[in-house]
Amino acid sequence: MALPATDSFTNDNGTALESHGDWTINEGSFEIQSNACQATDSTYALAHWDADTFADDQYAEATIDTLSSYYRIGVGARAHASASTGYMYVGGENGGGKRLYKLVAGVPSTVASAAVDLSVSDLVRIECEGTTITPILNGSTDSDLGAQTDSSISSGSAGVGGYNNGSRVDDWEGGDLTGSSPSASPSASESASPSLSESVSESVSPSLSESASESVSPSPSESASPSLSESASESVSESASPSPGPTGDVCWGHVTGVLEDNVLPFNGNWTGTGTIENPGANDNERLALDAGEYMISEMVNTGVITCELLQNEYAVGDDVTLEYRDGATAAACNAAAWGAYAAPFESLGYVQIRVTSTL
Repeated sequence: MALPATDSFTNDNGTALESHGDWTINEGSFEIQSNACQATDSTYALAHWDADTFADDQYAEATIDTLSSYYRIGVGARAHASASTGYMYVGGENGGGKRLYKLVAGVPSTVASAAVDLSVSDLVRIECEGTTITPILNGSTDSDLGAQTDSSISSGSAGVGGYNNGSRVDDWEGGDLTGSSPSASPSASESASPSLSESVSESVSPSLSESASESVSPSPSESASPSLSESASESVSESASPSPGPTGDVCWGHVTGVLEDNVLPFNGNWTGTGTIENPGANDNERLALDAGEYMISEMVNTGVITCELLQNEYAVGDDVTLEYRDGATAAACNAAAWGAYAAPFESLGYVQIRVTSTL
């Protein structure tokens, strides 16, 4: 066969993409529905065209056929022949937002994100040229995400990508950038931020796990549980002005089964008068709080979006008071008063979490 490769996904409903022909699954699964392609897992999915060899500088594009709330679909590039490795530019609707993801040996992370939805009939395209990864929407660089620099994946094949099932693409094309129509010049704008999801695992002292999803109801696949970070003394000042930390979904202190965009330890990312047990030890990292002690998260750039905090307990212990503060800027968030968390709230753009022992 010859590039550019194309596929209109014409086949019986329920046909697995690999059975449809000329496709290899890297992660998750895809199938044909209504002569379009959709992911079928409630997690990350990536597949690549295997009938041709692509240059390292390559592109993939497709038309958004159907969108379902929170379920993202799009295109992939530099997907490896067999490993769960490659880039994805995907989006959804009703708070689904857009993401530039990468999978490296099965480990997902977010290169850029924006709490801005796609629309049916949008033409999504991803271009990889050297270390520049460019998401393109309807012929121009997606200004919500911008061209990004990433050197994690240098070669592979063009393909399709998704997250959760229900949204579909059609009229796919993949090829080499050499000889293809040039993309719009890269935008320098940073990605807008999506949602927040945090959790705190528990020790004999009180602890907490929280997660924030992208809508009033929890996201079925983007909430999980992390842990809190350590402070060595009680002299930590709550009024210190933290710089903004991660952008997007966050899971602190827990690794196994986590689907958040950012998977981080408590250690080094939370401060306060409590103690981190087993700092940096993946799922064994725990927060210990004696009477009156507290811990405060790093600041998260959520964007203007509805956030929900979920508390999980991993061991018997006393409870904690869960509070948050937010602001339209990092400085405004840092200056805001703490308020008790009782229900999902509309973030102004930046959010911090505080837990305090109730002993």
